[in-house]
Amino acid sequence: MTRGLYTSASGMLALQVALDATANNLANVATVGYKQDRAVYHDFRDLLISRLYDTPEGPVPPVPWGTPPIGRLGTGVYVEDIATDFTAQGPLQQTGGDLDVALVGSGFLVVRTPSGERYTRAGQLVRDAQGFLVNDDGHLVLGENGPIRLAADTPTSEIRIAENGEVFERDQRIGRLRIEDLLPGAVKEGYTLVRGTSTGQASGSTVVKQGYLEGSAVNGIRETVELIQIERAYQAGQRSIEAVDDSLGRLFEKVAG
Repeated sequence: MTRGLYTSASGMLALQVALDATANNLANVATVGYKQDRAVYHDFRDLLISRLYDTPEGPVPPVPWGTPPIGRLGTGVYVEDIATDFTAQGPLQQTGGDLDVALVGSGFLVVRTPSGERYTRAGQLVRDAQGFLVNDDGHLVLGENGPIRLAADTPTSEIRIAENGEVFERDQRIGRLRIEDLLPGAVKEGYTLVRGTSTGQASGSTVVKQGYLEGSAVNGIRETVELIQIERAYQAGQRSIEAVDDSLGRLFEKVAG
């Protein structure tokens, strides 16, 4: 009977992790370039249970294949991983910003951070004091030949970023954004940076849209429904534990009496 306590408790612990991931998704429904997380469950090994007695009066008759099986008994679940869906495309939001870029496709911008190269879909780019193109966190945005530097006196209205990532300053090509696909296994760092291994080549299928930003890939309605489902499942686990606890209490009272 106590197995039911452990099974229900493991499910409730897993649901707490899923609740945190879903709540975090909802909190970032307006974060530029954000990709949603999902809890990946894995169940413990099931047990095969068999019938020992047909009736309380005696055992089942011997059969060639042993005691008749009843079925499998689940022993609980755990969260194996928090996986990020990098394939979901967020909606395009027109900003009119001369240095804002949105990526349509699977590619990522490459930026240089103190921890090394990282990848991002957040295209809120600005020009720093030295004229380099950086993201809103101040990380250098890398081009095919290193950081992209703009002239300090060039108005941003005269900077054009083509759909293939080429950057033009007063109609003169000064570089091309590094836009690369990632291999499986990439993980998020913070809200918009991604750590992983790229394919090492440009993503030819990704289109750059100047004057736009990619919104969060989170669907607020879907996440809200997910929260409700998690809450109901958690309540079911609570009721299961209460039922087992009540049964054990009555059993102990009977034995003690």
